[in-house]
Amino acid sequence: MNLFLLKLAGYSGKRLFRRQANLLLWIGLILNFAARASNDSSLKTWFAADSIAGLTNGEAVSKWHDMSGCGDDAVQTNAGQSPVYVTEAINGLPAVRFNAANKDFLALDRPVQDDFTIFCVFRSTGGYGNGSLFYQGAGLVSGEVPSATDFGSCLFANGQICAGTGGPDVAVNSVLGFNDGRPHLMTFKRTKNVGHLALYVDGVFMGSTVGNTASLQTPARLTLGAQQTLTRFLTGEIAEVKIYDSALADDVRVNQENQLIRKWGIPKLSARSLTGQPKIYIEEPSQRVTQGLGSWIWDKVTTSKQTVRLWKTFQIPKDESVKRAELRISADNAYTVWIDGKKIGSGSDWHTLNVYDFNELKGRLNPGVHTLAVEGFNDWDKAGIIVGWLVEMADGRVLQIKSDSSWRVVPSTEIDWQTATQPSTNWPNAAAIASVGQSPWWTPLPVCALHIPETFPAPDSFWQSSEFRLILLATSGIFIATCLYLLIQLLSQSKAHRLLQDERDRIARDIHDDLGSKLTELLLTGEMAQIKTMPDLSKSFSQICAGTRDILNTIDEVVWIVDSQHDTLEDFADYVCKFTEQFLKSTAIRHRFDVALRAPPKRLDSVVRRNLLLAVKEALNNAAKHSQATELTLRMELNASELTIVVADNGQGFRVEHANDARNGLINMKLRMKEIGGHCHITSRLGEGCQVQFQMPLKRYSFFKSIFKAKLPEQDIDASLTSVIDPPDELGAKELERL
Repeated sequence: MNLFLLKLAGYSGKRLFRRQANLLLWIGLILNFAARASNDSSLKTWFAADSIAGLTNGEAVSKWHDMSGCGDDAVQTNAGQSPVYVTEAINGLPAVRFNAANKDFLALDRPVQDDFTIFCVFRSTGGYGNGSLFYQGAGLVSGEVPSATDFGSCLFANGQICAGTGGPDVAVNSVLGFNDGRPHLMTFKRTKNVGHLALYVDGVFMGSTVGNTASLQTPARLTLGAQQTLTRFLTGEIAEVKIYDSALADDVRVNQENQLIRKWGIPKLSARSLTGQPKIYIEEPSQRVTQGLGSWIWDKVTTSKQTVRLWKTFQIPKDESVKRAELRISADNAYTVWIDGKKIGSGSDWHTLNVYDFNELKGRLNPGVHTLAVEGFNDWDKAGIIVGWLVEMADGRVLQIKSDSSWRVVPSTEIDWQTATQPSTNWPNAAAIASVGQSPWWTPLPVCALHIPETFPAPDSFWQSSEFRLILLATSGIFIATCLYLLIQLLSQSKAHRLLQDERDRIARDIHDDLGSKLTELLLTGEMAQIKTMPDLSKSFSQICAGTRDILNTIDEVVWIVDSQHDTLEDFADYVCKFTEQFLKSTAIRHRFDVALRAPPKRLDSVVRRNLLLAVKEALNNAAKHSQATELTLRMELNASELTIVVADNGQGFRVEHANDARNGLINMKLRMKEIGGHCHITSRLGEGCQVQFQMPLKRYSFFKSIFKAKLPEQDIDASLTSVIDPPDELGAKELERL
């Protein structure tokens, strides 16, 4: 009766007056409101193109009346952006056509915010863009608001349907090809308290995900045929939209989908090839699709909002290769399945049996023990999971694993349970709830079987294995222990070095304060005695005083070598220049200094300073005694990490090959430089002067070398102290002879 009145109102443009037609329209709408309100109070919005009255083919649709009884009409106030009414568009029924070029859309007040189920019948040959989120394609039913708790659905240019929520953005995507010019049904379902989202197309489950659990109150309105931000418009027809403010139970949802599929002549998914994914197909229900399945199993106690983990192992025989494998699974309400800890897939529609086909298995499902793990979720009422796992060997043998009471229920406190190969004692057996075809599921068969080709996950590489982790852990432990050992050694070295420096400083103070003061006192006594004694004894006292002064100078030199406060290269250069100036003061030789040490401060240990100083002194002494020079140049330069000291004079020179090394101290200079890792080069010709060049690399600091040499033996400390306080050999001996 209602449909007749609506059809009659649509025909009134030719046979009845406009006022009479409107009257008939309102009568029909009121009757429909009453009927629908009595049938389903959760229906909040309902637009059906075949209920539009008073419009002819091609007329603009400025208002699409809500048939739910809630009065939430979809409107367009701008005539230039109104979609048009098209008669006999889909299955002989009218539809509302949207044109992206004109930016057509209709808007309505948002009717839902928590739980909802949205049905949308549409047809298109286009779509918009590509992506993986609900606001990136052409809007179907959209409440998209940037950076908010929003929701919506869209169609991409590749025919993929997407639905999701925001805050954070999550979405479910279908397979490809739903822009083939045929009518299709999108179902978008949300369960607020767990954030569960599910997408169905043409009554077939496409996937699910989990979003936020907040109320989606941000969008004040929804739009049809465009994103709510008035971007990404749809080119195509929308025939019917129904919005419920509840997450419909699966049987109610399936009933609604079947009614819409029949009404709009939507072809079964199995009758069409999906663009880009020809291997995905739907198998009609038959006894064959349930072959190899076990029983519906669950925990022994069933509650609402319950999560149950089910575990089973299987073994591939040794020396066997696997040809193919097939996993059949369904769950009330949702499942996620893993093999050896690798996620295979998930689903949430028990009316559909999901079949995962694995063909490329070479080197992936190897001999040994493997783990099949399933996590199920129950929204409310009864719950169960049914599984059939088939593995076909290369020789034709078949291994089958079915869901039964031998499966184990894993407590929620267990970790890494998806890869465990042995059950714990606290893992109880599962309970068999029902057989295939037994109420409340599949009486007698599922709606369909969705075949999904899958690539079996490759086994973990060695670096992903537990053995590698143990090796890495052991190596890390050894490394940390080594670092601690080296740190202790470094601290020990620092302590030994401080002790050595303190001992050197103490010796320097003792020599200066004790021995130096006594020699000074002896010198003063000798000078006083020289004044008071007879002339014959005065010469002897003069010699005593001169020797004492030489000894004092030598002591000052030893103190300078030992004192750790003069360990830098700059201090060494300054001391050598002052010594040269003082040494040549009593001679007729003019001297010149050329010192270029532009570099970060370099440290010289006491042994290096001592040998370098004595080598330079030997060169100066030879020049003063043998060269008959009038000028002498002392040059010091630092190139990279090599120190060069040159003592050059303009004296008479000599033939190096005929020189008496022992007499002139040449051997001593070379030995001293060799001792500290350096070289001594002498260049001279008769009448062309002489040049003595000392080259010594300044060693860079080595952390590890210093650590492994950290703890200095006691005898080494004594030796180093002894080496720095030895009197200068040749010069010291001659000074002592004068005493």
